[in-house]
Amino acid sequence: MEYAGLLIIIAGIFVLIDGLGLDGKISGAILDAVNSVVGG
Repeated sequence: MEYAGLLIIIAGIFVLIDGLGLDGKISGAILDAVNSVVGG
């Protein structure tokens, strides 16, 4: 997968989190999952 496409998907996820007003635990869990996927 191209990194540009991956970054667009990640950005969309964070926009959804902000739009839905989900709490920090959920966004933190997603961030951890993203980091594990991209090897961060």
